[in-house]
Amino acid sequence: MSYRQTKNGLEKSVFPLVKEVLLPNFRKRLYLAGIPLGNQHREPLTAVQAKRAFLEREPDGQPRIYLNLSAVAYVDNRSGIPRVVKSLAKEGILAEDAVLVPVYADLETGVFKVAKAFAQNLTGKMLSVPEDVMAVAPGDVFLNVTVNPNELAFEHQVFQAMRSVGVKVFCVVHDLIAVLQPEFSRDRDTRHLNDWLHRIIQYDGIVANSQTTLSAFEQWVVKEKITLPTGFQKHWFHLGADMQADINDADVCGDKAVMGLIQSQTPYFMQVGTVELRKGHDDLLDGFEKLWTEGVQLALVIVGRRGWKVQQVIDRIQRHAQLNKLLFWFNNADDAALHCLYRHAEAVVLASKAEGYGLPVAEGAWFGRPLLLRDLPIFKEIAQEGATYFSGNGMGLAEAAKRLHETIVQGEPVPMPKPDQFPNWKQSFEMLKAKLLPD
Repeated sequence: MSYRQTKNGLEKSVFPLVKEVLLPNFRKRLYLAGIPLGNQHREPLTAVQAKRAFLEREPDGQPRIYLNLSAVAYVDNRSGIPRVVKSLAKEGILAEDAVLVPVYADLETGVFKVAKAFAQNLTGKMLSVPEDVMAVAPGDVFLNVTVNPNELAFEHQVFQAMRSVGVKVFCVVHDLIAVLQPEFSRDRDTRHLNDWLHRIIQYDGIVANSQTTLSAFEQWVVKEKITLPTGFQKHWFHLGADMQADINDADVCGDKAVMGLIQSQTPYFMQVGTVELRKGHDDLLDGFEKLWTEGVQLALVIVGRRGWKVQQVIDRIQRHAQLNKLLFWFNNADDAALHCLYRHAEAVVLASKAEGYGLPVAEGAWFGRPLLLRDLPIFKEIAQEGATYFSGNGMGLAEAAKRLHETIVQGEPVPMPKPDQFPNWKQSFEMLKAKLLPD
């Protein structure tokens, strides 16, 4: 019996009552009478199979960037990395030279297919390439943007085969928090990232999402006593944010709770990001509780799905006396609701204790919102003098938030990013392309 597409992945029956599912993360799972029996590694493609996973074309003087959608081609959880994947793909497809081609690996065969339907849904534009299967030529670049060591293991021979015909394989590095600051992560995430990092250094290079992340990568190389291959390239670029380009002034939020908050005209600071230890929600709550005990009527809006190791934080939010009064948690906000919340926020706050970039900083700036940030090196790199910074714990946050709120209410100027300080996604893609295709 062949595989059939289901919401979980590709599924087939292997024995009576036993089903095998090939997952988007390139592992497989067995089910017995509908009960999952756990995930298993898949056997990597052989060298012979690898040669069937792509085609070759004659060089035409126009190198291509093949952006690997990876699991985003199958499922989109709307978190940070999928947003980066989609944004870079969109701008690359719409670029005048149409140099970028989105591709994805077939979960069963590993063959890299051109994501034509995905591209049209994303941009409304048909891809100009005629092939249905990725066709490479010397000078092309294959770019992995997601962090998926299972896929790298499964497709390793494919990447090596592409390299043998003149294609360079690069990976985008988003952060190294799980290996350099493992106290903020689950043990499996630390193992996952460590595995991925050791795999990507077998190829041609990395492009970090900031100078800070590139420095962290170099720190990891030294820590692990790694000698990088000769010619291994290390670059950085900055992520984009141009959410305003896709919205209008109408408050069509699609979320009754969001509309209720906005219509109440309650001033609020908002933090966007998964609720996890490194995001500093404990300090955020401590700081705002101090403000509320002082009678400051400033709400806190938290936008982001539940993460890991945060049961105490979740309990604290859900049982809080100010929940849905001065404390709001939107754990499944779509783009329309997020746009509304950004547009009406008095300020955007990021209390993160560790970040690789901090996309909400750029997004808040694009919406013209004042920024209240912990004094991390990455925030100093991207926001520079265009933000209000705090240090220490929740008390330091409370003091800075109170001063910023009072200054805004009084109509006095506050630190703001310069209009051209943050690239939009088109500019971000051009920065990336210049590093990957310098000629």
